[in-house]
Amino acid sequence: MQIRTNCADEKGMVYLNCYSCKNISVQPVDQFLHSPQPQAISCKCGNAYDVQIEFRKLYRKKVRLEGFFSRLAPPGGFEKTTIIDISMNGCRLLIDYGCRLKKDDRIKLTFNLDNANHTKITKEAVASSLDDRTLGCKFLTTGSSFDSDLGFYLRSL
Repeated sequence: MQIRTNCADEKGMVYLNCYSCKNISVQPVDQFLHSPQPQAISCKCGNAYDVQIEFRKLYRKKVRLEGFFSRLAPPGGFEKTTIIDISMNGCRLLIDYGCRLKKDDRIKLTFNLDNANHTKITKEAVASSLDDRTLGCKFLTTGSSFDSDLGFYLRSL
């Protein structure tokens, strides 16, 4: 059975759609906060399906963008990476097993979007989560707090 991902909206509600009976149920996201994820949801028609609830405030887009990153302090050389998802606030990237980054390290990240203009994006970020193969980063705000190129990219399918 395929697991569906549903995102909570800005009002704290999640929309659950049954593909069998087409029933749409709107539920407060609070009831899912401490539930195991994914979980089975039963519909009025008697069918059940597995759902994963996303609690993020901003949409995160799955991508495969090649780029480079370097540690800011102490300065380091650029390392090649692949960005696997991105939002307005941050991204997740693949790292080598030997990478010596740790949580709260500041990095500079440079990559091109896969849009028609191949827009170059350069961001400073802080490492927020790290496992043996992926690094979660939170973008640091610099100058303008809104990146229109990235915002437009994320709205396009």
